Amino acid sequence: MGVPGFSQLLNWEKASSWLMYDTIGRERTFQKDSLSYYRSARMNDDTMKYYLSDVSPVPIEKTKGVVWMGYYRVSCQLLDTTRVLLISRYGGFFADLSTKVYYEIPVAERASWYEYFNQTFGSIARFGKTD
Repeated sequence: MGVPGFSQLLNWEKASSWLMYDTIGRERTFQKDSLSYYRSARMNDDTMKYYLSDVSPVPIEKTKGVVWMGYYRVSCQLLDTTRVLLISRYGGFFADLSTKVYYEIPVAERASWYEYFNQTFGSIARFGKTD
């Protein structure tokens, strides 16, 4: 994957064990090692693989000063590591917190992507921890 400005991009299709967390109101105190304490919902690996099959990295110069107007916090397993991502609630992009690389979802997939994340987050609110 030779994209200028990116030394090594991750193959998100190989990620598994996706979970979404309710961290609303705890954003500033969030710690990766405390994931098990948050209410969460499992996300379907096949659904995530579908959405992430055609993501594109966002050039670094376009991510400076990005303002988050709302996000979901999710985790997955990739390359034997738990990765924590911020998924934009409105912009069709997400950020890998460990690499600081942003990725963009194809425009044609965004409406169903938003719907899937809204439904998943709603299941946390209704049922608490669902994993």
